[in-house]
Amino acid sequence: MKRYISSILIIVVSLFSIGTYYAQVTSYASNLPKLTFKTIEGNEKELQSVALEGYYEEGSLSEHFRVESNKLKYAKEQSYFEKIFDFYDPNYKRLVNEYRSFMRDKEYIETYYEDRDNLTFVTMNVDYENRKFSSYFNIDSLEKKNKDEKSYEIDVPEQEKYDDIIVRDIQFAQSKLQVITQNDVITKDEKDTVEIHHYTIDLAGQKIVSDETLLSETFDSSNEGHFSMPSKVDRGMVSHVFLLALVKGRYSEEEGFKEKRGESSLFAYHYDTKKLEKIKIPNEENITFESVESDFFYDDETLYVTGWEEGMNRILTFDIDKQKVINDYKPGSVDFTEIKDGRIFAITKGELLIANPKTGKTLYKGELVVDSDDQKKDKNHIIQLHDIYIK
Repeated sequence: MKRYISSILIIVVSLFSIGTYYAQVTSYASNLPKLTFKTIEGNEKELQSVALEGYYEEGSLSEHFRVESNKLKYAKEQSYFEKIFDFYDPNYKRLVNEYRSFMRDKEYIETYYEDRDNLTFVTMNVDYENRKFSSYFNIDSLEKKNKDEKSYEIDVPEQEKYDDIIVRDIQFAQSKLQVITQNDVITKDEKDTVEIHHYTIDLAGQKIVSDETLLSETFDSSNEGHFSMPSKVDRGMVSHVFLLALVKGRYSEEEGFKEKRGESSLFAYHYDTKKLEKIKIPNEENITFESVESDFFYDDETLYVTGWEEGMNRILTFDIDKQKVINDYKPGSVDFTEIKDGRIFAITKGELLIANPKTGKTLYKGELVVDSDDQKKDKNHIIQLHDIYIK
């Protein structure tokens, strides 16, 4: 009987503690103002696809917040699970909500593919047992309609040649899984040979039907550099092209890596035709390749190159197929940019700009402000946005 009484007391104390906590949270949140976007220009409906993070500061009061689809929630108002879950971008949250069983233990979503019917993840399983490298593709596939989950382990051909393999892109073409990897070749000298491979995989037959080397480069003291991959605008979605850069330069202890202007190259690989072509951006555009992974973005049709010129941000848009510049858009001085669905999303302090970089047209411009009806309005407050996620 004492055991049951103890259990009941523990439950009562726990419920009281939780109630006290949420009462304190409610009291604290009541001192925070309601924030809302004040439209300066454009259509407010553009906010529906945007999630923003920032902080509000007023004297000794400081609190982080998240605005999603123009709905505000302070960090103190979030549950424990919301705080953990909001660490991830909206696309990851969507995948977990829609395919919870399949997404279990899948925290890394860089290498996945999704279309209307299927969701596929590909990772490398690498082992160095007894100083011998071995590797295979670890493939998890979900057929959405019937929720059929399948897993495959497929060995990499000639794996004894390599000491590391990284998955760079995944697509489906001609009913086959297409995987592009970066393979580090084992060498007996101080040279580093890196190969870019295109593997075509027949999942039904659980075998690799072709292995093509798209590019191979040997780096040494007289030829320093690396391969670098631009960021996909719609990561994981159907795409017919893959972009990669061969960046040439020189390493030094004092300055790190510095590109040799005019020696780097940007390539486009077309899955449908299996054609690799060099993208030629005019020299007068003054484009550098030192920060390809953070400054270069692309979708099926367009390359977006972000940079800085004459004290302003610039976004150069380039037609991949026609190999010509579309526009050189300068949104002004902004702190952070994101590109998706042919739009640029830029934030600076408490302001948000959404625009079409191909035309320069502003789709929405607004400022996050204290609601005019809020009685706690203080002119000395600070509102700062620092992160943006696009659904």
